[in-house]
Amino acid sequence: MNCEDPKYIAESEKKFKNAKTIKEFLDLWSKFYINEICIPTYLDVFVGGEDNEQATYEIGRKFQQIVKSGVIPHDFQVNDPTSQKAYVSAFGPSDLISYLTEYINRYPGFVAFYQDIESKDYPRGLYVTYDPDEAQSAGSRRMGVFMGDAFTDVGNPREEAFDFIDEWLSKPVRKVLNKNNYNHLAVVDTQPNAKPDRILDVIINALNDNPRLVNRYL
Repeated sequence: MNCEDPKYIAESEKKFKNAKTIKEFLDLWSKFYINEICIPTYLDVFVGGEDNEQATYEIGRKFQQIVKSGVIPHDFQVNDPTSQKAYVSAFGPSDLISYLTEYINRYPGFVAFYQDIESKDYPRGLYVTYDPDEAQSAGSRRMGVFMGDAFTDVGNPREEAFDFIDEWLSKPVRKVLNKNNYNHLAVVDTQPNAKPDRILDVIINALNDNPRLVNRYL
């Protein structure tokens, strides 16, 4: 699978456009995390891709659980104590996203929030990734402060990412998966020395604790 190859991209797009239900769509999206399909928001494979060297099939299987429960991640990074905090940005049904936000914020060390996908009034400056600066002061290093240029602002609801997804939807799926019914969720693990995929375990716990709500959207 080469998700930079137009051939594989076209084949994947066709499969998504042939999905007639949201469950079929989610099942297809989940295959991205085991390198079996391409998605419109990430032109590379998940495991072994250049932008996510930490990704493994074990992490991929956790993402599959999340996707098959109705949540569609479009961006993700694991912890790196030198340059980034773990985060997940995702789209999902409004009620489900609201529930996840409240649940995840009960955990120490996590920050979760959600917003309308088309929102122009969103929190700014919520940076989670930094370009490492070798010249940072010893005091900053002792305090665990990230130095260097900041990038990856997770406050942005990433409407353009949703638009990329929309281009690959069939008409029946678009009736369910649209900006009126879905919100954007951002989850940040603020403890950079934590287990890399701890953020996924917390999301999965939240989904498993409310199967009735999850099943409502499948």
